[in-house]
Amino acid sequence: MKLKLFLIGLLIAVFALAGCSAPNGGPDTAPEDPVQQDPAPDVGRPAAPNDVDYEDVYRSVLDDFHALIESGGDELLEIEGGTGVLEAIRYLDDGAPLDRVGYAIEDLSGDGIPELIIGAVMEQDGNTGTGSDIYAVYACPDGTPQCAFEGWARNRFYSMEDGRFFNIGSAGAAYAIFGTYTLSPDGTALVCQDYYFTYEKDENFNEIGFYHNTDGAWDPAVSEELDLSDDAFWALEEELESQVRPMTFTPFSVYQAGVQGQ
Repeated sequence: MKLKLFLIGLLIAVFALAGCSAPNGGPDTAPEDPVQQDPAPDVGRPAAPNDVDYEDVYRSVLDDFHALIESGGDELLEIEGGTGVLEAIRYLDDGAPLDRVGYAIEDLSGDGIPELIIGAVMEQDGNTGTGSDIYAVYACPDGTPQCAFEGWARNRFYSMEDGRFFNIGSAGAAYAIFGTYTLSPDGTALVCQDYYFTYEKDENFNEIGFYHNTDGAWDPAVSEELDLSDDAFWALEEELESQVRPMTFTPFSVYQAGVQGQ
């Protein structure tokens, strides 16, 4: 979704207190389901040209993020997928936001055309850094960058092996969500692999149920109720979280905005 960043300061406070707007039929505090599309056969898609500089292809997105981060969130920009970065830099206390956010250009969807990944730099060594917290991913199947998905404080994404993402969200004490996703064949959307969530079984919240589906739908009616203990259910989350792996990022402190053919 397009977010005008001069309004996001207000939105961040809303996210922190109540989560994001609900999917159809859910409470107002439930996070939005990640946008996804059904996987399609990868038939006849041309391989990416070897001589394409994909940093130049994503230049406009990189320049916008650099300006946003450098300004500490004060720059009035419109960036689709910028929510998580804006949240992160506004609450940093070390005064080095350009060192704490980075980017990678890798083919995670397997179509030969690399995606742009914006993420948190947790450890830095010279001109490279590592981290697993993913703020946004962009694809360019037709040569024009487009946002595939974004994460924020109450709807976080983390990198896993083999181009997968671990997602964890919350909409309050009774509502927890976690699962795994891959990218669609063209890299433009998420495809759900496993989606686990909790949901009340009565209007008084006396009993909370555990549910699973592979559609990414926050809806008990289209999900399997799991006959598990609390410990067994949360062990599923711990197992998926244990598969999170860091990516290598270039910190934005290294990036030269507006320079073609870097």
